[in-house]
Amino acid sequence: TEQLLYYSCLEKRMKIRYMSDLHLEGRTTYLPVVMKGESEQTLVLAGDIHVGDRAIPFLKEMCSRFKYVIYVFGN
Repeated sequence: TEQLLYYSCLEKRMKIRYMSDLHLEGRTTYLPVVMKGESEQTLVLAGDIHVGDRAIPFLKEMCSRFKYVIYVFGN
Protein backbone atom coordinates (compact mmCIF):
# COMPACT_ATOMS: atom_id res chain seq x y z
CA THR A 1 0.00 0.00 0.00
CA GLU A 2 1.44 3.36 -0.96
CA GLN A 3 -0.11 6.76 -0.35
CA LEU A 4 0.84 10.41 -0.20
CA LEU A 5 -0.63 12.54 2.59
CA TYR A 6 -0.48 16.28 3.14
CA TYR A 7 -0.43 17.77 6.62
CA SER A 8 -1.08 21.49 6.91
CA CYS A 9 -0.51 23.42 10.13
CA LEU A 10 -0.01 27.15 10.56
CA GLU A 11 0.35 27.64 6.80
CA LYS A 12 3.22 25.14 6.56
CA ARG A 13 2.85 21.89 4.67
CA MET A 14 4.48 18.61 5.51
CA LYS A 15 4.32 16.00 2.79
CA ILE A 16 4.12 12.46 4.12
CA ARG A 17 4.32 9.41 1.91
CA TYR A 18 3.56 6.07 3.46
CA MET A 19 4.00 2.45 2.48
CA SER A 20 2.87 -0.65 4.30
CA ASP A 21 2.59 -4.39 3.78
CA LEU A 22 5.23 -4.49 1.05
CA HIS A 23 6.31 -8.05 1.97
CA LEU A 24 9.62 -7.80 0.13
CA GLU A 25 10.61 -11.35 1.06
CA GLY A 26 10.88 -13.37 -2.15
CA ARG A 27 11.43 -10.29 -4.34
CA THR A 28 14.84 -9.29 -5.59
CA THR A 29 14.06 -5.56 -5.87
CA TYR A 30 11.30 -3.11 -5.16
CA LEU A 31 11.68 0.62 -5.40
CA PRO A 32 8.67 2.88 -5.31
CA VAL A 33 8.07 5.30 -8.14
CA VAL A 34 10.16 8.43 -7.79
CA MET A 35 7.91 11.43 -7.18
CA LYS A 36 8.74 15.09 -7.68
CA GLY A 37 10.03 16.68 -4.49
CA GLU A 38 10.35 13.45 -2.52
CA SER A 39 13.71 14.52 -1.12
CA GLU A 40 11.73 17.00 0.99
CA GLN A 41 9.10 14.47 2.06
CA THR A 42 8.79 12.25 5.08
CA LEU A 43 8.37 8.54 4.40
CA VAL A 44 6.54 6.30 6.87
CA LEU A 45 7.17 2.57 6.42
CA ALA A 46 4.40 0.92 8.39
CA GLY A 47 4.90 -2.76 9.10
CA ASP A 48 5.45 -5.92 7.09
CA ILE A 49 8.22 -4.49 4.94
CA HIS A 50 10.57 -7.50 5.05
CA VAL A 51 11.72 -10.27 7.37
CA GLY A 52 14.20 -9.31 10.11
CA ASP A 53 17.29 -7.35 9.15
CA ARG A 54 16.81 -8.09 5.45
CA ALA A 55 14.96 -4.78 5.17
CA ILE A 56 18.19 -2.85 5.77
CA PRO A 57 19.23 -2.38 2.09
CA PHE A 58 15.72 -1.15 1.26
CA LEU A 59 15.75 1.19 4.28
CA LYS A 60 19.13 2.60 3.24
CA GLU A 61 17.82 3.29 -0.25
CA MET A 62 14.75 5.05 1.14
CA CYS A 63 16.91 7.10 3.54
CA SER A 64 18.93 8.33 0.57
CA ARG A 65 15.74 9.45 -1.21
CA PHE A 66 13.64 11.03 1.54
CA LYS A 67 14.32 13.79 4.06
CA TYR A 68 13.03 11.68 6.96
CA VAL A 69 12.17 7.98 7.19
CA ILE A 70 10.04 6.57 10.02
CA TYR A 71 10.00 2.78 10.26
CA VAL A 72 7.23 1.17 12.30
CA PHE A 73 7.77 -2.54 13.00
CA GLY A 74 5.09 -5.22 12.86
CA ASN A 75 1.44 -4.94 11.97
